[in-house]
Amino acid sequence: MNKYRNSLILLSVLAASSLHASVTLTMSVGDLRDSNGSIVPAGTTMVLVSGTSGFGSISTLSSDLSGVNLQAGTSFGTGFTILSVAGATDLNSPNGDFGYGTSANFNVTGLTTGTGTSGTDLAILWFPGLTGTGAQTLANGQSFGFFRSDTIDSATYGGSVPSEAISFNTPADGAAYSLAYVDTNLGGGIATSNFNATSTVGSVPEPSRSMLALLGLACLIGRRKRN
Repeated sequence: MNKYRNSLILLSVLAASSLHASVTLTMSVGDLRDSNGSIVPAGTTMVLVSGTSGFGSISTLSSDLSGVNLQAGTSFGTGFTILSVAGATDLNSPNGDFGYGTSANFNVTGLTTGTGTSGTDLAILWFPGLTGTGAQTLANGQSFGFFRSDTIDSATYGGSVPSEAISFNTPADGAAYSLAYVDTNLGGGIATSNFNATSTVGSVPEPSRSMLALLGLACLIGRRKRN
């Protein structure tokens, strides 16, 4: 009985370990910018985030980030997890991987393996004014940028996409992969505005029109009852 139980425990551990990837992601993206469209300096804090429920609402993400500690393994909101923190490196030199843009190396563990599913969506966030990879707590009012894509920007690679290139979905286990999304000003295929930090930590999602209509109806019914 004990032998059988131990076998079950071993199988459970093996199954759990097979669901996690340990990978290195080398990222090269368009020039990261602040809320005014100015390029952020090298060392600006970048994070790689996974979202098990996707990233459908940036306004929800803005409110969820309030008070979050920027450390690998931190979970927040509904299904968001910080996978890795890095300092942006300026690639505007002949020695850069692609010659331009912003680079970061993310050493990532704890990913659910697989590609192209909503449960494994990835995104990058950057925080103008914050630098380095040390633990920092996000305060309300901090601006941030957000970017992800489900396609590979072939224009960045000159039309010849290398085998290690992936979109913003979890890659397979145990290897090095490349994320490259360079803006049109740098010869890529992504609009420059996608790399502006136009969101704000702590902002509350605006109520939808239908919600406002329901609130108005509730007030009207309450007023009639009082009369």
